[in-house]
Amino acid sequence: MQKNTITQVEKKIYKNLVLTHKMHKKQSEIYQKETSAIKLFLILTTISVFIVLIAPINYNISWGIKFSLALIDLFLILYESGFQPEEKLQIHKTTASKLLNLRNTFALALSDYTLGRISQEEFLTIRNKISQQADNIYANSLNVSHKAVKKAEEETRQYLTKDPDCVLNEIQTQ
Repeated sequence: MQKNTITQVEKKIYKNLVLTHKMHKKQSEIYQKETSAIKLFLILTTISVFIVLIAPINYNISWGIKFSLALIDLFLILYESGFQPEEKLQIHKTTASKLLNLRNTFALALSDYTLGRISQEEFLTIRNKISQQADNIYANSLNVSHKAVKKAEEETRQYLTKDPDCVLNEIQTQ
């Protein structure tokens, strides 16, 4: 079987698929933590407001405390409904899933091509189709935070240098 080589273009496409998948995965993890924290604080403040409001008068809980708890509760409700971290979490999860699917499809095509299982023409057709699909996903995806990018870059670097797959060994980060 003839072993074909891959160009810098294919390496770049694969690296971008790995990186953007990990960026959206990391962003969804950030939103997951944020959503969980907001829900916990919302439950705690709602319970606190309820307890303070029904507390017997002889407990002498000041109106300042009652008002502060109610204000915190209101802020959390408004933040959650306005910012919609759960909706953004789902969007990033969906984007990461789509990118993972493209990444895996491209990795299989790279492997098949380098091992001579598919022709260059077939590979280029697959590459161009995947590249176009990735561009559509990139264009329609939400932005990710700087924190997610940094985490994804480090994880991508580790992934591309440690993977024992023969195709991935050729795709080293620079």
